[in-house]
Amino acid sequence: MLKAGGVFIFFDPSCPICAEYFPTIENLTNQFPERTFRLIMRAGEFDLAEKFAAEYKPKCELIVDEESQLKKKLSARVTPQSFLVEPGGTVTYSGRIDDRYKALGQRRSVIGSKVLEAALLESSKHMKITTALTDPVGCFL
Repeated sequence: MLKAGGVFIFFDPSCPICAEYFPTIENLTNQFPERTFRLIMRAGEFDLAEKFAAEYKPKCELIVDEESQLKKKLSARVTPQSFLVEPGGTVTYSGRIDDRYKALGQRRSVIGSKVLEAALLESSKHMKITTALTDPVGCFL
């Protein structure tokens, strides 16, 4: 699956930070329709995934990482944590979606850096990703 590339976002609908980011993720899927977006949920969350899909009808593909293979391969630690993977499997960006949160419980009033969006824009122009790694803030996996 990583070989195909795309945007992989570790996601937990019960995480308040993820819930807040869902509209942003949907907007990114509209802005970058050539990219495949996948929301990766923890092992054993089939019921939660089905309920979330039925209620929100995400444009992203929902994947339950049943054996935590994606979590291990990408070294994911929190939800939400995003990865931009180029076709062939090279990870060109890893980290937060934007800088909305300084730390858990510390939300900024203004978003200053939309790092995932910037990485997607640079990638679409075949440019080197300026910021390839950021420290994600969210609920622990």
